[in-house]
Amino acid sequence: MRYVKTKEDDVRELKLLRNVLVEVLGTTIDMEIVQKACAILRNKESKLGRAFNTIETLGYFETAIRAWEQSHKVNGDLKLRLKWLTSNVLLIDVSKLIKLSPRYKSVQIFMNKHKALIEHAFSKMPESVFKFHRHNKIEYYQRMFERQKKLWLRYNK
Repeated sequence: MRYVKTKEDDVRELKLLRNVLVEVLGTTIDMEIVQKACAILRNKESKLGRAFNTIETLGYFETAIRAWEQSHKVNGDLKLRLKWLTSNVLLIDVSKLIKLSPRYKSVQIFMNKHKALIEHAFSKMPESVFKFHRHNKIEYYQRMFERQKKLWLRYNK
């Protein structure tokens, strides 16, 4: 399951970003600029930090949408695992995007564009996807998924 990222995850990502920037732009890159970019990305409460976080969440949704679409083209365990990936994004990020939609027109457009697919995933998600969670957490994630589904349906009334 994709859990909410920790501060340690963010630090690791920023180090990787710094390395990628140096690799792509060369050693002549002004490290002060890299440090400023990392500071902006680290600050999740700034306007720019919130925007980057929103883009990241939309990226998770794009992956979930592709996984759901591909799940209808394959069989067996892979089919179920692709649906599981979709369920994880839905149960974590639907409420987040709904909260962000008044602030970002792009979120509204994205959600409207994928409304039918998201509703289909919510309505056709097999219970068996939850078996991939830790045994003692299965019911918790099932309830969380159902809450997100209700939230989505209320949002789209």
